[in-house]
Amino acid sequence: CALDLRCNWITDAAEFVRLAMERAAAGVETEAVYSEEVPPPGLEDQAGPPRLWVIVGPSWSTSEGKRHLAASYSRVKEPWSNYMSGPATLLATELERGGWTFWECPLCLPYKKKDINESGGQSRCPSITFGSILHTHLRGDTHRKCVSNYWREGMKALAFPIAGAGTYYFNPLSGAQGLTEEDAQVEAGPPPLSTRQAQMVQQQQLAIQQQQQQQQ
Repeated sequence: CALDLRCNWITDAAEFVRLAMERAAAGVETEAVYSEEVPPPGLEDQAGPPRLWVIVGPSWSTSEGKRHLAASYSRVKEPWSNYMSGPATLLATELERGGWTFWECPLCLPYKKKDINESGGQSRCPSITFGSILHTHLRGDTHRKCVSNYWREGMKALAFPIAGAGTYYFNPLSGAQGLTEEDAQVEAGPPPLSTRQAQMVQQQQLAIQQQQQQQQ
């Protein structure tokens, strides 16, 4: 079977994979698959011991943010929307805990004034919350265009004062976030290898070592 954990609150897919493999149940063949990779068709029909595919990613990094931003446009909005789903829900949760009910998105102000207004939203839909509006906005097409047009590397992360907890920082490109600016400044890096890819690399390295030993 496959456990699809993409677009959840997993900021570092590589570290999650390491922990998942350490805790894999005995007697179950466990393989981690990164982001767009998918289990082969007909997996359920294969004979042999129980097998579990854990699908994770993408990590919340500059490189992944750029990749999903570049893959999105007006007619194909899903890459960015899906990528930002995890970071947006986490930010919404933290800000709602901190009592936020109103926010003006600084990236969208030059393009189109956009505020996240809980009371205004509830005047039309009583059950709506600040977090749900924020989540929709950060994944939306207008905000995506503004991130593409106005966000630049090296810019400071967005800062949200939280009463009694300090300041919460959020990187609009990568989705990285936390209680320090360093938490929100995750630099570009290569995507983690899937279990199968890691095994192939190890086999290649072993073959090179054996060849070097034979030449000595």
